[in-house]
Parts: sequence; structure tokens; C-alpha cells
Amino acid sequence: MKKHIYFLILTSIFMGCSFGVDFQIKNYSTEPIRDLSITNGFNTVYLDSIGLNETKTIFLDFKSDRKHSDGDYRIKYKKGIEEYSSGFGYYSNGMPLDDGYIMKIYNDTIIIDRY
Repeated sequence: MKKHIYFLILTSIFMGCSFGVDFQIKNYSTEPIRDLSITNGFNTVYLDSIGLNETKTIFLDFKSDRKHSDGDYRIKYKKGIEEYSSGFGYYSNGMPLDDGYIMKIYNDTIIIDRY
């Protein structure tokens, strides 16, 4: 009976925990950002827009449809008529290695720091 109680407690703890990565995106460019997406290859999150000097945070879930593989992340977005895409970071065996990323988008550069 005690084993069942411990099992229920551990299951409820793990089910309640978030399992994924936070992305804080800051727009330091001179144009609004549109149609932003971040993917790990099996899940994707979207933002319609980020205004000038605006910061938004999104969460990429690793729980649903989790694949037991290695990979990286990819960000895509539009500014004006240009479309940008960049790969970054790493996850292993379907599990994120970092809690989150801070992404600073400038006119011609994107700086990505992990935390």
C-alpha cells in the first residue's frame, strides 16, 4: 500500500511540472517582427507579431509527442519583406538541456543566450 501512495505522489509531482523551454524574444530592430515561429522539430510555437522595443515570452512544450532523439531549435520570422531563419541550441534524447533562451533581435543580428 505504501508503494502505491509513493507512486501516486511522484506521478502527480511529475505530471504537474512543466517540461519544455521558455523563449524570451526582444525586438531591438527598427521594424515590427511578424509570423515568428520556434520549433524543435516535433512541436512548434507561434507569435503573430512583436512590436518595436517589445518583449514577449513563449513556452515550447516537450511533453506532447516527445521524440527520443537529439536535435536543435529553429527560429523563423519576418521583418518587412525579408524572412529570417536560424538554428540554435541543442536537446538530447528528447529532453531540453537548458531552461530557456533570451533572444535579442536587431536589424542585422540575432543574439541568443541560454539560461
